[in-house]
Amino acid sequence: IKPEKIDSGLFKIAIIYSVLLITSLLIALKSEGLIPYALVLFFLCDINVALSHIFEAYPMSIGNIELSFITGFLVWIFYLPSQLLLTLSGFKNYSIAKINQ
Repeated sequence: IKPEKIDSGLFKIAIIYSVLLITSLLIALKSEGLIPYALVLFFLCDINVALSHIFEAYPMSIGNIELSFITGFLVWIFYLPSQLLLTLSGFKNYSIAKINQ
């Protein structure tokens, strides 16, 4: 079942990317340190990217606020910390306990 406003090639690439992203998330959840937190945030970011594009193609709003605006804003709320945590996970002596202190 494919939405009408999406190119079939792009739709296939999106399906492949989704499978790879979910696989990465499941693998990350089994690891320790900052990576599981980073991948959960990155996953939430990508969900909001998809929702943002869907709401641009099929506009919806809550009151006077377009849902594409809200999801576009949430992309950055999740993306920035995900990238920071992924970066910090590369340092040997960094852990979530140090962030909580």
